[in-house]
Amino acid sequence: MTAIPIDKYVSSCEIVRGGSAYFEKYIRVIDECRETLFLVVYNFEDDATGRLVARALFRARRRGVQVGVVLDGVGSMSFPDELRDRFLAEGIELRFFSKIYFKTRFRMGRRLHVKLLVADKQTAVVGGINIADRYRGLANEEPWLDFGVFLKGDICKHLHEFAQRLMQRRKAKNKLRRIWERAWSRQPGTEVRALVNDNFTRQFNIRASYKRRINTAKNTLIIFNSYFLPRYRLLRKLGNAVRRGVDVRLVLQGKSDVAVYPSAVKYYYHHLFAAGIKIYEYHKSVLHAKVATQDGRWCTVGSYNINDLSDILSVELNVEIEDPEVAGNFQHYLLDVIENECEPVNPGEYQNASRFTRFRWRMSYYFLLFMFRITYWLTCKEEDFVE
Repeated sequence: MTAIPIDKYVSSCEIVRGGSAYFEKYIRVIDECRETLFLVVYNFEDDATGRLVARALFRARRRGVQVGVVLDGVGSMSFPDELRDRFLAEGIELRFFSKIYFKTRFRMGRRLHVKLLVADKQTAVVGGINIADRYRGLANEEPWLDFGVFLKGDICKHLHEFAQRLMQRRKAKNKLRRIWERAWSRQPGTEVRALVNDNFTRQFNIRASYKRRINTAKNTLIIFNSYFLPRYRLLRKLGNAVRRGVDVRLVLQGKSDVAVYPSAVKYYYHHLFAAGIKIYEYHKSVLHAKVATQDGRWCTVGSYNINDLSDILSVELNVEIEDPEVAGNFQHYLLDVIENECEPVNPGEYQNASRFTRFRWRMSYYFLLFMFRITYWLTCKEEDFVE
């Protein structure tokens, strides 16, 4: 599967898996832009893929397109000065969200984990895919598993406004709240919705959407989540869904870019197995996807991980689609990925683990929780600067 079309309520909507085909379509959106273009992304690497996107941005600017780029101050900390100077020389507005400054009292801002491209207020791309080779794939390396949604329609006007506000050189906190409340609350019956999660402005739309869908699932619930470390309240909701007869399947990382995470998440496995949840691991490359489907009628794609980092310390953006055709096709595709690219986890292997192994899982889990708490303590709660 490369794309899933839908023609209701928006003029076009496609869910696309990461890889070379995704970036070809991504570059095409930039090349077809004629007036305004905004790129908001957590991680922009200076590698072959980053240079490919940069060249497309330069071409757009030379056509007279107004181009603005917002990068996260931590996720894109390695963005080289030479490339920054080239962006500015080409006339591209470049901002960094909540950069870290080593002052007398060290503090950092929340993270901008959003992945968003908006062209001419008519086309947008929302998902979990950063600008880097690992998401496009190399000759001898599979791309990280992730997805993006290509949208056309009125929803893009609101996404454009969100990106435009982020470009402003000022404290961004209160501005974001007003935009999202105005943009998403006035059309409650739409089939395609953009949802934000941002603890500092008390918006938990993505988290609430997950809870609602878990509570109302009737047949099937599939979750692919790259850094799954939920609170126990959510685990109970998943267990309740199983007791209602729902087939709950959870796909987690087999390979990870975070060294301690594979051990930490295994601390949950005995709880998940006890609840009757089926667990799978993706081993072909790193699982980076944050997607879910419910009953073949609803799906969500975006940047939101089910953990405290996304809930408390990051600005997250997802698109949810409620349509039997698109969600049904996407669910069938995810089931195919589970069948052909994932390995089922054997409950016995984890239930019979040694005491030392269980102790290692527990310590890894509490270490990550401790790091979340330290990160929260270091985060400035009053303001975010976009510079």
